[in-house]
Amino acid sequence: MDNRERLKRAIAWDQTPTLDEDDIDDLISLARIADAEGNLPSDAGWEESFDLNLAAYEGWGRKAAKAVSMIAFSADDASFRRDQYIQHCQQMQATYAARVAYTVNTSSRIGRRRHADCP
Repeated sequence: MDNRERLKRAIAWDQTPTLDEDDIDDLISLARIADAEGNLPSDAGWEESFDLNLAAYEGWGRKAAKAVSMIAFSADDASFRRDQYIQHCQQMQATYAARVAYTVNTSSRIGRRRHADCP
């Protein structure tokens, strides 16, 4: 299983509220981090390295943002409320926030660090 498929599973990308392939591409790009040798993604010698927890954190945030525009409805004796979707997405985002890796680099190069807004 490749990184794209792992990310899709982690964020339930095809379940409401859904994300699309462009979202997945963007999230994978955001997850690029310095490799084991300290090479940044912009360096010619960079070996693909990703923090998929960071991508999942961002993905659940996007799903929460999409849920804000959803409407509440009832069907087949079940109710669907926007606030339930938002809460679920935010809970999942918090789960992945706790897993986001810190990149510690003692050279002058700095890799991706944990987002300031992560708890």
